Amino acid sequence: MDLPLKWLKYGLPFLIAILIQSPVGCKKEAPKEKRPLAPDFTLTSLDGKTITLSQLKGKIVLLDFWATWCAPCRLAIPHLNDLYEANRERGLEIIGLSLDKGSPARVRKFALNMGIQYTIIMADDDLVKRYGISPIPTTYLIDREGYITNKWVGFSQNLMSKVTAETERLLSQRGS
Repeated sequence: MDLPLKWLKYGLPFLIAILIQSPVGCKKEAPKEKRPLAPDFTLTSLDGKTITLSQLKGKIVLLDFWATWCAPCRLAIPHLNDLYEANRERGLEIIGLSLDKGSPARVRKFALNMGIQYTIIMADDDLVKRYGISPIPTTYLIDREGYITNKWVGFSQNLMSKVTAETERLLSQRGS
């Protein structure tokens, strides 16, 4: 039997069997990674507005858990202000969730002195527990659908670069 006939008799059926088993040119959809839905909350901001996280769907939301007595938290504030100022028109909301105890007036005065432009809320113990906050600052980034995409703990210039880059990436995605 010459080579072309052997190929037709043995090789072609084998090739067809392989093609049936694994489709060539068909792209399998990668499984979506499971992202947790951000725990919803309704709290009042320092300026008296009622803020409900789920009502911010369609926006990119950055939650920053912080306190006035936390030095790394204070270092992050100017960076968060810059990020907010540069991107609020593009759909970014930043919510600073203060873990300070006592009077909101002290936190309000601190926010005014620091020139904080984004929303500040006094976080309650239930919210702190639901988000699993232990060290601060802790920052969560939430996509337009309400899913947590990133969590960062602490502060450094490098970390803020990552926060900014990931926020920019989400903002550039339409209908994410």
